[in-house]
Amino acid sequence: MTEAMQNTADEPLVEALSPNRRWQDFSTEIKILLALVIGLAPLGILGVMATVKGNANAERDRAALIRVAGNELTRNLGVELASDRAMVRRSLVGVPVADLFPEEAQRICTDIRFSMTQPEIPPPQIFIVDGRFTRELCPDESKSYFATDRVAQVPIEGLLAIDADNQLLLSSVRFDEQDEPYAAVLAYRPETLAALAGDSEIDLPAHSLTVVGRGGDLPIIDNSRALLAGSTLEIRRPIGQTAHELSITVQQAAISRNELVSLLAPIGNWLLGAVLAWGMLSFFIMRPLSRLHRSVAAYRPGAVFLRPRKRHATAREIVQLEADFSALSETVAADKAELAKSLERQTSLTREIHHRVKNNQQIIASLINLHSRAAPPETEGAYLTIQRRVDALSVVHRNHSADEPATGVAVRPLMAELTASLRSSGERSVGFPAISLAVDPLDITQDVAVSLSFLVTELAELSSVCDPAAEIAVTVEKVDDVGDASGGGSLARLTVQSRGLIAGDAHDGWVAERYGRVITGLSRQLRQAMVYDGETGRYCIVFPVLDVPGEDDAAL
Repeated sequence: MTEAMQNTADEPLVEALSPNRRWQDFSTEIKILLALVIGLAPLGILGVMATVKGNANAERDRAALIRVAGNELTRNLGVELASDRAMVRRSLVGVPVADLFPEEAQRICTDIRFSMTQPEIPPPQIFIVDGRFTRELCPDESKSYFATDRVAQVPIEGLLAIDADNQLLLSSVRFDEQDEPYAAVLAYRPETLAALAGDSEIDLPAHSLTVVGRGGDLPIIDNSRALLAGSTLEIRRPIGQTAHELSITVQQAAISRNELVSLLAPIGNWLLGAVLAWGMLSFFIMRPLSRLHRSVAAYRPGAVFLRPRKRHATAREIVQLEADFSALSETVAADKAELAKSLERQTSLTREIHHRVKNNQQIIASLINLHSRAAPPETEGAYLTIQRRVDALSVVHRNHSADEPATGVAVRPLMAELTASLRSSGERSVGFPAISLAVDPLDITQDVAVSLSFLVTELAELSSVCDPAAEIAVTVEKVDDVGDASGGGSLARLTVQSRGLIAGDAHDGWVAERYGRVITGLSRQLRQAMVYDGETGRYCIVFPVLDVPGEDDAAL
């Protein structure tokens, strides 16, 4: 219950630490890029704010320019209309209506066309209106009559009217000083009005011009276009002293191309600056560090460090680091080579010492064997006893000086070789008793191995002198129920049991005469007490073993 509560309490802490863990999982280049983007963000935000404010100011300036352009267009149109009326009055004043057709009209038309007509502006049509007829003053080919139903819409002097059906703007000049009053009506088409206003000379965005009056609306120009999003600005200005107005409608996009570019420029500069800084840092530092990391990871102690291929763009500090590591690797390689030579010399010397010790032991064993063969039968047993001790010492030396990596002396092969040597050391007339082994795979130190080998040799020989036909059982097993009197570590038990070791006159006599003091001395070297069971003929003693297990040799 407590563990479950603890796990539940730790879950929020783990969740709180998870973002930090995710941040740690990012590569250094990603961390640097994010840091640059965040660090340069204020500059980008300030740039965007400045651009937005600049666009707002530009929008106000553009609206002011549109108003100025509207005033200019209206003024031009009013001035041109008034000038045309003044020119017509000057040409027709004092001319009776009867003289307007046809001879006098030719002279008047010539004067009017000479004064009014400009090559780039189509002239207006001029109609003479009185109570009897309505006709064009200067027709191009045939007589052109003004619609009679339009006569009533002709205003008084100087005012305008809109003929919405025919898309005309009408401007009148009254001649009341004659005996027969009449009026001259100037009819302007939209293209003429646009030329008079000077629309082509003023640079405006998509816009439309419309004359607005009591008679309706007369579109003059419509070059607006459909926009996906945006707004319109309409400006109305009066045309002269008339009741009509010129309406200028300008369409504006929600954001123009220039505004969009100016708005995206700070953001692009912000991101571009971060990417460029990250790219330079990656090119000059991070990539060389990655190459150096791969080279260091591939380096093995003792080998010469292979420096990455030199690049001129690599940071000077990284190049110096590569040079220092290369020099260090050369020093390590030289030291390792020297240590290898020293180890080889030491190994050769150690092998030579082991080889000489083994040769000396073999010489001693051969001398003892030669003397035993030439000795009388009553002294043969003494030579064999000495031979067995020398063989026991040789067995321990051979197992300790094996070429395999040593964690100690393996008990199983030691006992196997020792018992084989004992069985081959019997007297000529009487062989050595049979020996059975049951040994666990254990490792012991050399000191324990010497004492253990001599102890087995002494007990086996004691059994053989008491009962030459009795089989000897040697057992070595690891134990856990016995404390270590020497101060800790694992223990094992040696058991030597035989019928020849059962308590009796022969056994007790040999123990008292020869073997007792040796067995006691060997048990003291093992720092343990020898346990003897006279009824079963069993000797037991525990001894320390190494914690590293030896090889699991095949069963004997």
